[in-house]
Amino acid sequence: MRQRAKLSQSQLANALGCTPQWICQLEKADKTVSEQTALDLDTYFKTDGWDHDEGHFQRIHKTIRRASRHRVLLPGFDADLRHESLAIGIRCFAAQVVPGLFRQRTTHAGRWI
Repeated sequence: MRQRAKLSQSQLANALGCTPQWICQLEKADKTVSEQTALDLDTYFKTDGWDHDEGHFQRIHKTIRRASRHRVLLPGFDADLRHESLAIGIRCFAAQVVPGLFRQRTTHAGRWI
């Protein structure tokens, strides 16, 4: 919507009273949109239903909130998420296996061994 309105991140940030970096984080989905931010965006862009607190961004916010309640994580995964956010590096180890047989052609009589 920002691009459709031909606004820069700085212009939208000034209109909403925040920083361009914060707008960038919202657009990249690095930050979740709060209910108040959704209302502010709907009001600014006058999205369909904005005057009844049912605008475009408000609907997205409610959908995300509903979906996050139904998220299923394996037992203990929450602890892994907390540790990962504190990590300074992540290493992944995987075995490199090539299934099947290797064949080498000999120079003697063209036989496979």
